[in-house]
Order: sequence, then C-alpha cells, then structure tokens
Amino acid sequence: MPSRSIDSALDVNPSHDRPYGQFPFDSFCSEALKLRPDFALAANNLGFVFFKQQKYKEAARWFENTLKIDPSRAIAYRNLGDACVKSDDKDCARKAFKTYLELAPTGSGAEYVKQELGKL
Repeated sequence: MPSRSIDSALDVNPSHDRPYGQFPFDSFCSEALKLRPDFALAANNLGFVFFKQQKYKEAARWFENTLKIDPSRAIAYRNLGDACVKSDDKDCARKAFKTYLELAPTGSGAEYVKQELGKL
C-alpha cells in the first residue's frame, strides 16, 4: 500500500534533513503531497522544514494548507502561531494560539501557548 509506506516514511523528525538517506525532507514531503494531496502530516512537516529554514511566511502558508486539509489538527495551529510570531503578524498568532487552546486545552503545548499569548 503506497499510502501506508508514505505514512511511515513521514513519521520521522522533520529536522532530519534526509529520511532514509534518499533525498531532502522537503522534497520527500512534496512528493508525498503529490501522491496524497490530503496528507496533513506531510503538509505540516513541510511547514516545519520552512520554519527551521527561517522562511516563516512560507512555513505559515504550509501550516494553513495543513489546516485546510485537517482543521482539527491542533499542532498545526500551534505551529502557525509560532510562524506568525516570527513573521511579526500578531493577529494571526493570537488567532492560531487561541484555536490551539480551544482544540487542546490540556495538550502538551498548552502552557507554552499560554505563555506566547501573554507576550502578544
């Protein structure tokens, strides 16, 4: 099953630049999205790659794409909030962080998100 192998392959830490030594992670995610445009994990991980590269607006775009695919994906709201903070878009950050807290009020990132909201 192609989607199962894609799921497994993308269930790696996106800070690793070459999963399984094949090709750069951003290319890997892009290829996965070509095969499965509804693959929220790949879109989120691609946003994370751009975030790590300090391309915050591009990261935000990918986190927004993730949320179009899966609006219940709380971590994508947290990631979007972080990208918006780095892009100096406080309104976007507030909205994203508040939505994260609505979806995951006791999630592992809730305290961090509350702290970030307090800084805005």
